[in-house]
Amino acid sequence: MFPNTEANTIIEALESANGCVETATFALLNDDGLDDETQILSITEIGPLSTEAANNDDDPNLITLPASITITDIPDLDLRGYIQELENLTSDVEIPSNLKEDILPYLLEAGLDLNDLNINRKHVIQGIMIHFVIDKRKRELDDLAKGMDEVGLHRFIGRCESKNLESIFPMCDQMFISYEELKEQMVFEDTEGREETITYWHNYLACLSKYEPGQLSLTDLCCFWTATNTLPPRSSTLLVKFNDDQSELPTAETCFNSLTLPTIHTSYDNFRRSMDTALRNGSMGIDLS
Repeated sequence: MFPNTEANTIIEALESANGCVETATFALLNDDGLDDETQILSITEIGPLSTEAANNDDDPNLITLPASITITDIPDLDLRGYIQELENLTSDVEIPSNLKEDILPYLLEAGLDLNDLNINRKHVIQGIMIHFVIDKRKRELDDLAKGMDEVGLHRFIGRCESKNLESIFPMCDQMFISYEELKEQMVFEDTEGREETITYWHNYLACLSKYEPGQLSLTDLCCFWTATNTLPPRSSTLLVKFNDDQSELPTAETCFNSLTLPTIHTSYDNFRRSMDTALRNGSMGIDLS
């Protein structure tokens, strides 16, 4: 980011900013006499604009400031805990050996020296956060972009109009599960003597497939059945079993994509009411949109 700046100058800027990379970066950009456009392009390479900066057009300097990296941006929960432990220690307290052992692999991955923790702890913490929030993710995103380009997906998407992209990448409220898709993955266990219940079941699926506003749908059924709002991979099956005891409600074993239907009902209306009750109270699931 500063190819023409000496290392000593960068170190001095960090020390003056008490280890805050953002403040030091801003100071170095101003010292280099870069024009406004260059400042914006350079500093946004290390992070997105904050909401405040993006929405403020009055202050010409404010828009050059990147959003602060916070501990909640780190995807690794263990690393979050280690950083919190470091931040809770005062500068005069020596870092426990077990904490050093825990955080050492992260330091090595980020190219940081463990000994620097005793010299400038804030600087090391900033370095860890920048690596795991920005640098590491950037490489992963670059790999994805390269793969998309190699298989032609990037060029294909670039030629698509926005209305066509909505069909390829639908929003949550535009995602539907069809009756045919669900039937392809559905497998019955021991159907002998359960013909009436199976008929009720198919009628119920046809009703759910209409996706009428304010009514239950196949998506709700999928959540009840699998705990997610999408069908499992095509190689997986959706198992339908039967319960011949006095239970009126269906049950689901979501980990096994298994649904057990009650056979006690002698009318479709009773069967539908029991299914509706189960789906309305047990189909929260996990939203994968």
